[in-house]
Amino acid sequence: MHAGNRAGAYFIRRGVWRWLIPIGAVLGILVLAPHISWGHSHEAKTLRFVEQVLLESEYGQRFGAVTRWVKSPKIRVVGGTEEDRLAVTALVDELNELLDGMGVSLTVARFGEADIGADIKVIIAPLQNFPRLARGHDFEYVEGNVGFFYIWFDHQYEITQAVVLIGAELTSGERQATIVQEITQALGPANDSPLFPSSVFFERGEVGSTATRLAPIDRKLLRFLYTHLRPGDDAEAIRRAFEQHWGSQ
Repeated sequence: MHAGNRAGAYFIRRGVWRWLIPIGAVLGILVLAPHISWGHSHEAKTLRFVEQVLLESEYGQRFGAVTRWVKSPKIRVVGGTEEDRLAVTALVDELNELLDGMGVSLTVARFGEADIGADIKVIIAPLQNFPRLARGHDFEYVEGNVGFFYIWFDHQYEITQAVVLIGAELTSGERQATIVQEITQALGPANDSPLFPSSVFFERGEVGSTATRLAPIDRKLLRFLYTHLRPGDDAEAIRRAFEQHWGSQ
């Protein structure tokens, strides 16, 4: 964390590319019990997923508090191909449709537009340039990672700025998946989780998401975050909101 009111935290993707009729009352109870147990188990698993992704960090310290945007961020893409820029635009369209009416929307700067006013900078560059790019933006890159994002947030846990690094050496499909994963995480859900393989936040050991679209649980998580949670909310606030609102989304 930086000193004073300027706070930041970094998150990365690891360097290895990771591939998202009863016959009586007693019998009736026995038949229903596994379903009841599964329901409670699934709910607990989902809550654990929410807590992992929103309160923990892939690298560095555990936050213990929700971080998210309050203002509407502007994205600028530096480098990459036309296909990469189209991938960013497609993701922004999907996110804006999802976040409609929640007070936050994303825009993408026109290619060649000045850097002034960009809140999220997406840089697609050779991996060997990552340390220099990180130093130029005042954060530390962890060697051996093909995708990396860093967010700044203030003392109220409101995200104010983000930088996303994408390795240019990745294949087209890998770059697209990394764009989706890193930009989505730069919106606040900063950690990976081993619980739901379809999620863009999935990681279990060296096996991780290759998703190029948000899974239903990812969409639900983002709606939950931007509708029912505030920056700075802790685990207890998340649990209360989860009990009240998750099932009705």
